[in-house]
Amino acid sequence: MSAPIDPGAMIAPIEFPPAVLVPRPPNKEVRVQTLKDLLKQEKEEETRHPSRQSQAINIEKVIAMYENNEIHLGQEVWLINGRVVKQKDKDQEEEGPRWREITFSPAIPHPHPPITKEVRVKGLKNLLKEIQEDPPKYAPPMLPFLKITAINVEKMIALYENNEISFGQEVFLVNGCVVKEEDFQKPGPGPRWHEV
Repeated sequence: MSAPIDPGAMIAPIEFPPAVLVPRPPNKEVRVQTLKDLLKQEKEEETRHPSRQSQAINIEKVIAMYENNEIHLGQEVWLINGRVVKQKDKDQEEEGPRWREITFSPAIPHPHPPITKEVRVKGLKNLLKEIQEDPPKYAPPMLPFLKITAINVEKMIALYENNEISFGQEVFLVNGCVVKEEDFQKPGPGPRWHEV
């Protein structure tokens, strides 16, 4: 059995894996189609998980804004519950899903690519690859934690690839096994992973 990790000993800076780059939509029509596909997925998720907060109302509004030429690629728009708000109001205490639309043309780098199941799986695979790298890329005090976390990363990849879970579904893992939230909260050995 290995010695427990002392969080106070972690004085080296923590490096995170680079963001996964995805192709950016070249024009408004492609972005609208991407949003329509996402809207279809959201509607399917609504029926399967009615308690989950859906982005459908925001996606519908963004599609309408593109189609009515109210916004263009590269323009930043904030929405709360299907209503456009100013950036300074984006953090107001209002119920409902929030959406930030900012899609750049291919000539401009996109700081936050849209997250999809495929992008998430690719990111998890990149993380797993970096965890298993030899020599390790991460600071030595962090390495034991990452090595034991690899079992959960491998399980998440398998769950997504085998369509056992859908993107956005909440999943709790302990030591590579799916558990209920109440079991996840109980103290005990083994690495933990909470996927949202």
